Amino acid sequence: PDAGMMGDLPEDKAFDVTCGMVIDKEGAATAEYQGHTFYFCSDSCKEKFEAAPEEYMEKMREMKKNAQAMEEEGGEMMEGM
Repeated sequence: PDAGMMGDLPEDKAFDVTCGMVIDKEGAATAEYQGHTFYFCSDSCKEKFEAAPEEYMEKMREMKKNAQAMEEEGGEMMEGM
């Protein structure tokens, strides 16, 4: 959920799962869920996440699955060249 789950972000950056922004971890609002720290651009985004965390987790799973499919598709396209 933090930088590691959403790709290759620098160590000091995180992905706000509610609005999609890449933000600085320092000074960001945070919440803990299922043993992971989530970072938010604002208290408003944090509150949205805390009201329905599983909804945002499902969105993240779908995004990750789509990204993996795109990577695989891109690799197959490169092999055919």
